[in-house]
Amino acid sequence: MKFLIDANINVTVRDPLRAIFDHHEFILAHDLKWSDLADVDLFEAMKERGFSALLTHDKNQLNDPDERTALRQYGLHWIGAKPPSHGGVMGAALETAAFISALPWVLGDIEACTVPTAFHVRNIPWDRTQRVKVEAL
Repeated sequence: MKFLIDANINVTVRDPLRAIFDHHEFILAHDLKWSDLADVDLFEAMKERGFSALLTHDKNQLNDPDERTALRQYGLHWIGAKPPSHGGVMGAALETAAFISALPWVLGDIEACTVPTAFHVRNIPWDRTQRVKVEAL
């Protein structure tokens, strides 16, 4: 399956996705110079280049009737998450973790889908106590 990583997703997400899901393609909108395309034009370009799904933070694509119709028309799945609440290394790690942890379920569900589908990815909790326990040795 071929995924486009939208321009609003941190570019560092791509390489871990490629490493873990090596039977799939993950391509950055930045690399295709599609960052400035309007969403409906982006969806058409994706269809022409054989993409199956978009990874994005742009929930407006589901709320805007024209964009939602275009996603359906071009047969594209939408995989979205809220932007991380942190920047820098922490934000990149949380964003990457959210997509990596959701994709095994998304991939299984996509195989069963008969219509374009939206997948809402839940972000990883960022509180230190939820991620790490520290104890003296």
